[in-house]
Amino acid sequence: MAVLLSEAVTKHRPDLTDLLSVLPNEELSEDQREELRQAVADELCETGFREDDEPNRRGLILEELIDRLGHLHLR
Repeated sequence: MAVLLSEAVTKHRPDLTDLLSVLPNEELSEDQREELRQAVADELCETGFREDDEPNRRGLILEELIDRLGHLHLR
């Protein structure tokens, strides 16, 4: 999941890449977590759905990542 988070942040919010290095060791603010969730949500919308609008495998992982960012259980 860390790789997927890095991909989403690098692609959609490169200004947040510094947060990725502190994430495992420091608690982030709710605003910081929300910004990361939004980057992942942008990636979900772009690459996470099949033609029938159901989540593909990547989409399911992205959805789980969004949930985990809400609780900071990324390890």
